[in-house]
Amino acid sequence: MAMSRLTHEDISTLVHDDFVAYDAEYDNNVSIYTPKLTTLEDTLQTAQAHGNAMSCSEQIYVEAKWLLTQCSNWLKLEQELLRLENSLSTTDQNFADKQNPEDGSWGICYDTGWFFKVDAMMNAVNLMVQTDTAPEYPMTFLSPVGTPEKVVAYMRETVVSNISVTGVDNRQDLNAVSTVLSQMCFKSHLTTYFQTKVEGFDLTQEYIDAYRAYIDEWQDPETGYWGAWFQSGGTLHKSCDLSLTFHTISYLKGHVSLWPEIIDTTFAIKTDPYPYGWFHNDTFNNHNDYDLVKIFRYGWPHMSDSQKSEAVDNMNQMLDWCLNSSMTADGEFINDPTFYNSIGDVYYFGVSFLDEVGYFEKDKRFWTDQDFPDATDTCKKILASIERLGLTSDSADEAKQKLEPICGCDTKPA
Repeated sequence: MAMSRLTHEDISTLVHDDFVAYDAEYDNNVSIYTPKLTTLEDTLQTAQAHGNAMSCSEQIYVEAKWLLTQCSNWLKLEQELLRLENSLSTTDQNFADKQNPEDGSWGICYDTGWFFKVDAMMNAVNLMVQTDTAPEYPMTFLSPVGTPEKVVAYMRETVVSNISVTGVDNRQDLNAVSTVLSQMCFKSHLTTYFQTKVEGFDLTQEYIDAYRAYIDEWQDPETGYWGAWFQSGGTLHKSCDLSLTFHTISYLKGHVSLWPEIIDTTFAIKTDPYPYGWFHNDTFNNHNDYDLVKIFRYGWPHMSDSQKSEAVDNMNQMLDWCLNSSMTADGEFINDPTFYNSIGDVYYFGVSFLDEVGYFEKDKRFWTDQDFPDATDTCKKILASIERLGLTSDSADEAKQKLEPICGCDTKPA
């Protein structure tokens, strides 16, 4: 089969055209269901802004958003929208954060995408690691990737989408599962946790080696990037995906090949839209900027002086945008519902970017020796904002955990 590497415009056109080839009513259905989901999204985020985590509703919303944007299953989307609407009348949704005794999964309100449960599992594991708590039930739900042979087969199948045949873009599945697997296999404390605390899933060295070999096989030798592939018209098209590349580099602590190609590609895709570039709605985004700073950090020893200068210019731009455009003067991050799934996520990625770029701590400023005298006050303002809004989601809690050691638990601005 012939192969090609597409620009983001080409990928967008290919994905759209293949959805239309699968479903002639695709555009009409998107126009019908988009405002329905937006209305429910507004109600959900209003509830979250009033201190309700709304975990079950958020899970249904995330799945409905996936069905709308990356699938062509309108009957299932209709069912999910009804489920979402009905769920919004209940504010106490703590049941959705518990492990399912039947298969050991998390994300009980996810109904279709198995990979969403994988993602929810890792969020739960990251919390249990902090208290050295073992899962209550065996994680048998991981069976689809339960052996070295299965994980490689799953990745090889999922990396390629054939939308005109299946009506599904696999990119979100690919991103979620590869992100979790990379954490399990390459973050030593999580590897130890799975090997000593988790039943129903056997994370052996053979498993880790098989997955690592696939990661090396998957990397594009021309761009250095990892990304989703699309089969269309007899050709296999490769994409450069910022998120997939970031996760791989981050969890492998920069121990990857082809750094010159990675650096060149990273600068080349600056103005392209996420996930194929840095921007969302034609500007910076704290989620993407966090990813980029970490790529710059690991890529720093591999950069020329001119590339370092370019990276410094961009990080200054990102920091200015974060402090002056993405948040208010009193430390409240401005929600962008076209990108984020929850207000907690808005805070998590805003704080994570500021932390990664070294705004709060001088020893993290690999790229500059400048001081940020307002950092402590900004930290306290953000903490105060989280408290003022009553945010209680896991992502909001993670943002607080990053901030508190830096500026203390006193949430009143200096």
